[in-house]
Amino acid sequence: MSLDYYFHVETRRSGDWTVPEGFPCSRYRSEPLGEFTWMRGRSRRARLFFGPSAIFPFRPGPPEGRARSALFRSLGPKYDFEENEWRICWIPYGDLMVDLWDEMLLVLQCDVGSRDAALFGDGQKPFPEDALRARGHDDFELDDLQEGEIVHAPIDRTHGKLRFEIDVLAPDVRVPVTFVASVRTYLGEGGAEAFRGLRAHGRDDDMRVVSMYC
Repeated sequence: MSLDYYFHVETRRSGDWTVPEGFPCSRYRSEPLGEFTWMRGRSRRARLFFGPSAIFPFRPGPPEGRARSALFRSLGPKYDFEENEWRICWIPYGDLMVDLWDEMLLVLQCDVGSRDAALFGDGQKPFPEDALRARGHDDFELDDLQEGEIVHAPIDRTHGKLRFEIDVLAPDVRVPVTFVASVRTYLGEGGAEAFRGLRAHGRDDDMRVVSMYC
């Protein structure tokens, strides 16, 4: 069964946490639960938030102060938070640092045929989408490549051993390359705006985001 990440927002009102007032209700629910976006469980972009190298790490387990939470009430009174199939974690909204998403650059790694590796240069440039498209790569391939792994160091293919490697390998042999992208670009316009748009529902200090992996 496919498992995906679902993100919900909660705001603090009079000391209690629950769905923001006026939040739209999903057509699949009888009441709003604060769900505002989702992400494929197998998406490499999820590593922005989850795993040992997360840039904005979510805290494991359910948050405190959930007695009036519509989201947690929806799980039912007998829900077992220790042994469950809905893996719950959360983060204070301010810890997401959404104001920095346009300027914070990530180094991302993908694998391409050696014939295309030189297009990535020293590994510290934006993704060469137009050049790859001109070589016949379609939208599906380009999107998959741009969903790169977050890494710590660029791969410089402009000189030395790494340049020689791509000159002697067969054109279709895949090699690792890197490029840089902002957090906003990596998440995609829709995903980034979903998080940023939460500010319409409250102050940064009075919001939290809860993720359920189910």
